[in-house]
Amino acid sequence: IRVEGGTVALGGLSAMGGSYSALYGYGAGGNGRVAIYYQTSLSSAPSGPTAYTGTLGQGLTPTPSSTPISLATPNPYGTGADGNLTVTSTFNLNANISGTRSCADGVAYSVVELAASSARLSSWPLSGCLVVGDEVMLIHLSGSGSNIGNYEFLRVGGVSGDTVYFKTPKVKFYGANPSDDSDVSQQRVMLMRVPNYENVTVNGVLTASGFDGYKYGVVAFRVHGTLIGTGIIHANYYGFPGAIFGGSAAGGY
Repeated sequence: IRVEGGTVALGGLSAMGGSYSALYGYGAGGNGRVAIYYQTSLSSAPSGPTAYTGTLGQGLTPTPSSTPISLATPNPYGTGADGNLTVTSTFNLNANISGTRSCADGVAYSVVELAASSARLSSWPLSGCLVVGDEVMLIHLSGSGSNIGNYEFLRVGGVSGDTVYFKTPKVKFYGANPSDDSDVSQQRVMLMRVPNYENVTVNGVLTASGFDGYKYGVVAFRVHGTLIGTGIIHANYYGFPGAIFGGSAAGGY
């Protein structure tokens, strides 16, 4: 059954199949189809089977079009999103702020739980500290097992509470076992923002915070344009502390 009209108001439509008849020797028929097309309005029109309804004169179904994507290799020197940095005295990436940021350029957190595409942190990032598109470094600083020293760079896809989501899954492991992320809370795994500067001029000291037993001890940033200056990038003795052996202190890193 096909119905077309400007205004359609019907009591019902039925196109149900017939029933089996032994007397006349025929089987049950299949259900038909019901379609109602209207232009102005359609009042309740119960039907069996359920009717297809449509509006007369409606436009054609849009033709899907492709969405352009960029297959260009990302610039290995970063995006330049953090603007220019000029260092004239001492600038600590983990403690100091440049531009219009609300927290340190290289803010860092301890990781207590890892999944393929997310990391749960020991504390909630304050508003603006990590935003979508930021580059972060995930690194196993200390602990046990063969994953110590593993690191990789990722981009933030989102932040919810104490969890940071990655735009792409991580590819390395950071737990106690070689091929998993178990026991991460007992390791020393850090997630640190990596500033992406446009140009950097170092006429003073560019540095970071020393390893405190949980995080820090890493200087990491990218320069999209030019890195120049008469100053220094300093990380002396900011790694693991030395050990005490026989009353003498061994060298640190």
